Amino acid sequence: MTYTPSLNPRRGFIIEKFQPVTEYDVALVKRVLEENDEAVIGIGSAEKSHERGYVMTAGERVEITDAVLQEAGVDPNRYMLIPIEDATDTAQWVGDVLQSTPRWHTWYTRNFKNASMLTSYEKKYAFSIERIDEQKPTIDYFEAFGDHQALLPRLIPGPAYELMSSMGILDRINEIYHRKKAVKSTIPQQSRILFLGGLQPFTGDYAIGNGHIGAVKQAFTHRPQVVIAVGSAQHSSTESDPLTVGKRIDVIRYALQKNKIDASKFYTIPIKDIASNACFATKVISMCPAFDAAIAGNDWTKQLFGETSCEIIPIERDFVDKKPLSASYVRKTAMEVLKNCHKKNELVSQRTIAKINRALGTALDPATKKKLQTVGFYETLHFLAYAKE
Repeated sequence: MTYTPSLNPRRGFIIEKFQPVTEYDVALVKRVLEENDEAVIGIGSAEKSHERGYVMTAGERVEITDAVLQEAGVDPNRYMLIPIEDATDTAQWVGDVLQSTPRWHTWYTRNFKNASMLTSYEKKYAFSIERIDEQKPTIDYFEAFGDHQALLPRLIPGPAYELMSSMGILDRINEIYHRKKAVKSTIPQQSRILFLGGLQPFTGDYAIGNGHIGAVKQAFTHRPQVVIAVGSAQHSSTESDPLTVGKRIDVIRYALQKNKIDASKFYTIPIKDIASNACFATKVISMCPAFDAAIAGNDWTKQLFGETSCEIIPIERDFVDKKPLSASYVRKTAMEVLKNCHKKNELVSQRTIAKINRALGTALDPATKKKLQTVGFYETLHFLAYAKE
């Protein structure tokens, strides 16, 4: 049966390091999906790689875990893989998890320390905690491989081992754990294209092919898979960045799936800003599944990835009502209608939302308009319109 996404699905959340993915992880994802409509899968310690215990990048873990789940018969339209970086303290980490992920209802965890820690936030943020009694073996899978090379294929799912081999990760294990010089693997070129943007919100009408959604549509004419990197992931609740990255991912996935784009064809990856532009491209490469091309709608993206081996595919700016179509245009138009229709403490009415949608016209896809209402986009803009008064 084909899964049809709803505006308000029930979701379960898990977070593991997936260094590497195991059969225990696959079984837990299947359990989550037995009890929920969708699974939000956090890739923990996303910033760590190329060291003992953390051999793979977040992007590699996303790619391998995705392949293993699909091989196990799990519908990619029912789960999403989201890299989540560590934080300096518990409160910040929980906040990052909540901001980085679409709304979920139950946190499934094997870590009883985490479960105890999360009870402080359970009622406040309206989620429940499901403690998993069955524990994973406490072994370093990578070290086991280095000592007994025949062991790893028996410890992890077949697709994971095959991908780790083809991607040069098995050689990397030997370098990190045993200082053995790697035999250079023939790493297959990945046929994916990157689309990077803040997506505040995800603009354009799919049928017309304009805006952000039009850029993604165009990207599929160049590569079979698209990596949608959602930038400024740490920012929200401001006029320029009203939505959390989790809500942006929610909107993007819903809009694409409603336009019959199967989730196996795209990834949505949150990317936090960093102070150095020179290092930003390497951060994107580390967090995302491998790509060999990038859509560039501005000079900044061209400059960032022009120094890499990526093919740069330029796109032209679209216009709506003779004005450049951008997320800024959408926010400005919506806020003007909100201020004209509502005072500071009034609730945003359905009539006003309908008026905003008419004013925006083809600047937003019909599916995007519905989902933006569900994630509270218009209420957030209304609050921000009066926040400085």
